[in-house]
This record gives sequence, structure tokens and C-alpha cells, in this order.
Amino acid sequence: VHMSSQFLLGTAMRNLLMPDPRANKGRSRPWDELAAILASDPASFDQRLDGALDEARRVDPPVTIVNRFAASDMRIGPVDIKKDCPVFAVIGSANRDFPDAEEFHWDRPAGPGNLSLGHGIHECIGKSLQQAIVHTALRRLFEAKLDLRICDPHAVPAWFDNIYFRALQSLPVTRCP
Repeated sequence: VHMSSQFLLGTAMRNLLMPDPRANKGRSRPWDELAAILASDPASFDQRLDGALDEARRVDPPVTIVNRFAASDMRIGPVDIKKDCPVFAVIGSANRDFPDAEEFHWDRPAGPGNLSLGHGIHECIGKSLQQAIVHTALRRLFEAKLDLRICDPHAVPAWFDNIYFRALQSLPVTRCP
């Protein structure tokens, strides 16, 4: 949970601090919009922040591939899979079946289910802990009223070179006075 929380915190910060992809429709940075909600309607802030974290987890899932073994012989489409054969679930390709799916919309209505941390009996047991860790860290930053900026928003982000995880190598930010 520690690594996935760290990875989610980094990608969520990047997504919140970048200009909203709908900026041409009068939108500002998600960070600024959430800060305004905290100031004007603190009762709804936590729910809105949780929604933004769910969207960050959907767009950039910290864990992109999980390995499992087939519990029994099965057929998926034209492929036969034998019991105990390795199967790879590519979670990073899930949650992409709606308009603008590659864009981070911090206020996107929740869909039928974000599969980034599994679902049902396969849901990650650390999901609630990850959510609490990242939510608390971000809430504290918002409460501190920091005007954070990405040092070079046009720079191509450096991602760790690992197909199993989606994580930034670094996120240089600065605090504006």
C-alpha cells in the first residue's frame, strides 16, 4: 500500500496542478477549483477530493498489471487457458470506455466502477488505506493554502520504466507567494 499510495499521490498532484483539459471552456486548474470549494463549501470538499482521487486512479492507476493463475480450465474468446497457467490482468487498460477517457476530469461523475483496485471479492484489501493516506496528504496541502505550481508544465513527465507500476520519477513544484 505504501508504494501505490506514493505513486497515486504523485500522479494525483500532477493531474490536479496541470491546466484542466477543458480550459478552453473557462475551466481553471483542478487544484484552484478544489481550493475554492474548500473555502466556500468545506462540507462538500472531502467528497469532491475523493472523486478527484478516484479519477486520478482511473487515468493513472498506480498498479498497471497484476499476475494471477487460472483457477480452472477456461476459454476466453478463442483462447483456451489451462488451470494454473499464468494470466496477466492489464489494469492500466481498464476504465477507458467513455468519451475523453484519456483526459483527467477531476469532477467526472463516477462511472459503473473503477477497476484500478479491483472489484468485488477481487478488490485490493489496501484500497481504503491508500485512499485515506492520499486524501489526508492532499487535504493538508489544501488546508495550508499553498499556491503550488509545476515548475515546467510543458515538460514531458519522466515515468519509472516499469510495466507493472505507473509512477512519476519526480514532480518538481514551486510555491508561489
